[in-house]
Amino acid sequence: MEYNCNAGYGEVNISIPLSAKIPAIGNKTTELDIVSSSSRSSFSLFSGCVATAYDAEILLSTAIDTVSSLSDEHKQALKTILVWTLGMTDIDQDFVNITSVSTTTGEIYITLSVPPSLGDIYPNAADFASEVYQRARNETFTTLVSNYVGVNIGAQCGGNWWGVQCDQACSTQNCTSENVTCNAVDGTILSCGSCKAGYWGAACENACQVPDECTNARCNQVTGAEEECVACDDEGSCSDTSSALDTMLSNAAVLGLIGISVFVLF
Repeated sequence: MEYNCNAGYGEVNISIPLSAKIPAIGNKTTELDIVSSSSRSSFSLFSGCVATAYDAEILLSTAIDTVSSLSDEHKQALKTILVWTLGMTDIDQDFVNITSVSTTTGEIYITLSVPPSLGDIYPNAADFASEVYQRARNETFTTLVSNYVGVNIGAQCGGNWWGVQCDQACSTQNCTSENVTCNAVDGTILSCGSCKAGYWGAACENACQVPDECTNARCNQVTGAEEECVACDDEGSCSDTSSALDTMLSNAAVLGLIGISVFVLF
């Protein structure tokens, strides 16, 4: 079992006023000897060493062109404001850990040490993360966090969505499938399942090199190497083997039909 100090808060009943004997200098004990106290009491908050229920990872996002300017001061500000904006102040900011920031996707990976007070409500990390996203995918969270930190930050979206409320579909642009991922803050396409003819790359952002005989070509999505000429020029001559073979088979079929017709007539 792991113990973390200051990982959470709890109520403690303190009687006021009270009398206590202070240990003499050199005394190794740190315990106070309570002599007397009144029956009046009040409640306060204290922090101490408590066993975390579990660690949970959540994802926030910032625009890709903002990642390079995300300084240590920005990260510290994010750690400070996060639990307050989520309404989860049982988690001490010292146990909000930014583990990594992706320069290619803009994703901010954060690990939270969840104390028992929240672990009793959300019994596992998946349930806790689901609650965090429900509280974070809205304009209030994004505005408060972004203004405090000084850069635009929002919750990570699932599937093919982006935006403050994760209600905007990622643009397919040069992609042929709906399997598209994009940055949750600015919608920049990050990856495509497959590309339309004429494009290649992880996000289908590169144009294929089209041979002289073609007006459009399909190329390897990873390397960009030409695989097929999908549209010929006005002369109808394509160097691609598959296209040329299709033309030959088509011509052969036409000649065969003519031959059969001639045979029947005679």
